[in-house]
Amino acid sequence: MMWGPYAPRLRTKAGRYGELPHPLVVAINIGSGFHDEFDTQQALFGTVGWRLNPSDPTAEAIPVLTGEGFWGRSGLPSHRHVSGVLLAEGMHCGRVARYAPAFWPHPRPDVEVSPLGTWRLPLAGDEWSYEDPDAPPHEHFDLPMGWPIGNPFPRTAAGRRDTGAAD
Repeated sequence: MMWGPYAPRLRTKAGRYGELPHPLVVAINIGSGFHDEFDTQQALFGTVGWRLNPSDPTAEAIPVLTGEGFWGRSGLPSHRHVSGVLLAEGMHCGRVARYAPAFWPHPRPDVEVSPLGTWRLPLAGDEWSYEDPDAPPHEHFDLPMGWPIGNPFPRTAAGRRDTGAAD
């Protein structure tokens, strides 16, 4: 069983397209402010539990995977047709020039995908961190730094949206 706020969407999107002639990267936009890397880790790699040594109560607890994640479990990979997951948090048109989503590659995909230079890449360690993108997103989209500039939805004096079209 997968945990995390986006696990059901991940399963649905991964099974939606059938056999494809190209690698599949599933993109998910998280709208919850309660998501963190631990949710992602559990959804993709499995639920983390702790192994205790009952004969040595002073021994340190060891983290172990106790459930199957989207990528499968140790030695039994699954969803290999999905080359990776592109995860964004609160992405919308006003953030596209400032925000770099995180690309989580499948550890054993059928076809590998090279990440774009604007994606952040997770780095494993005691604490999750990310490798910064090669270039800021605004450069990739050929937009000025700080885009959008000004009020994206200006209003007229009458309170209607100004679409720029003549009345």
